[in-house]
Amino acid sequence: CLSTNHLSPCGSDLYKCLIQQQRRELSEASRAEPDLAAEWARRWRPVLHEALTSDVTLLQNNGARHLLPCTFQIFPSAVHPLLATLDPFAPGHLHAWACIVSSYRAATGGSPWALQGGSTPDTLQLALGSAEDKARLAALNLLCCSPKTRDTPTPEEMALMRVFLPQNLNSDSSPFRQHFQAGVKKFLVRIRDGCLAHVRGQEGKKKGEATRSRRAQDVLEQGIGFIEWLSELPYSYLAPGHSYQRKKTALLLLSAVLETCTDTWSPDKRKGQPPVNMGSLINSARQ
Repeated sequence: CLSTNHLSPCGSDLYKCLIQQQRRELSEASRAEPDLAAEWARRWRPVLHEALTSDVTLLQNNGARHLLPCTFQIFPSAVHPLLATLDPFAPGHLHAWACIVSSYRAATGGSPWALQGGSTPDTLQLALGSAEDKARLAALNLLCCSPKTRDTPTPEEMALMRVFLPQNLNSDSSPFRQHFQAGVKKFLVRIRDGCLAHVRGQEGKKKGEATRSRRAQDVLEQGIGFIEWLSELPYSYLAPGHSYQRKKTALLLLSAVLETCTDTWSPDKRKGQPPVNMGSLINSARQ
């Protein structure tokens, strides 16, 4: 089913029904969460592993898109047995690793950085530097995704983006550039919405909240600093002598910044309008 687009939703619905029933039956025995995940893995881990590491792109994509989210919604601890079977140095495994961790993060809101004994940052570095476009894009999605748009990226995530973005401006693949821009937009929305939440918090703060105010100020400075850096980066690659691919990607980055960090409404757009209080964040940045 996963190898055929129009059958993938049906196959994933059947899979979801089966693991929901499995969860109900196992829960009746009052098993601990790790035991539930182990029982899930005994039956289903080989299926997902085969799909995610397949040479067939359609099977990979549909496995990640349709099976992983419902797996982590029903068996959150399934992330551990899934990751345990992967070798970062085996072909296709870095892409599978990034898909698993980003789906886990998006579905559960759990921190990916504590997985596998804290080795996530090292494996993420490998994925971000992979020679495979799909592995790098999956790693970018891991950096950018979050179940809450106001979940401000950490300083470590921003540092990784500062290294990754300039290294990936010269791709001659149009789909890569489109996914690259979409990932950057998600990252910028997290910064924007997180900073807006802190601005609103500062406006309504009470006396005796100096510590929280200092923390909010740090978040604002880091977020605004990243956006300023990203807004200046494209101009370095628009001068004569740079390739078409680099110029095109630089313009896509600049477009992402301008679309995300504006307080101007566009009447012709049905979605993607700026928050109504975007002006307060822009004023904070000017100060």
